[in-house]
Formats: sequence, structure tokens, C-alpha cells
Amino acid sequence: MARLEAVATEQTALDDADPARWDSVLARVAVFLPDAETFAGRAHRELSDDATGIQISLSPGELSLTVPYWYSGPDAQRLIAVLRSMVLAIEDETGLTAYDP
Repeated sequence: MARLEAVATEQTALDDADPARWDSVLARVAVFLPDAETFAGRAHRELSDDATGIQISLSPGELSLTVPYWYSGPDAQRLIAVLRSMVLAIEDETGLTAYDP
């Protein structure tokens, strides 16, 4: 476990295919988060949307989507509908399968 944790915390660069994969994900989610801001670094990409609180991150070996938990009622239902559509678009674009522990 210690070895795995050490590897996970190393700042490694994204592989050669990751920037193109990220650009394709951004193109697919732009319809859902048109005002989101992006950050690009050597080992990380991130999209953050202040209006919804949604963040999508790409780091070596991982693509993650996070969403705040403060929504309730009809607002939560609308957000879940958007998230489901986004996840389907990301899965379609990347070939990955979403997993929520």
C-alpha cells in the first residue's frame, strides 16, 4: 500500500494521448457547462463551473467528476439529470465506465 500511495502522489506528466482525450471531453460537456473555466498543467487538467459547482479533472490514470452536495428538491433533480447526460457523453467519448463508490 505504501508503494501505491507513493506512486499516486508523484507528479507525473499526462501521457501523449491525454490532451486530445481532454479536448474531446471538453467539447462534449461544453453544452452542459458553457461558462466553465479550464486549467491546463503538465500533470493535470481541470474544468470548473462556478454556477453549478461541478468540476471535471484529468490526471495521470484518472478522469473524475465532482459535484457539490448542497442541492435539494427540484434543483437536485435538475442537477442529477445534467450529470447523467454528462456522464453518458463522457463515457461515449472516452470508452470509460463511470464508477461512483
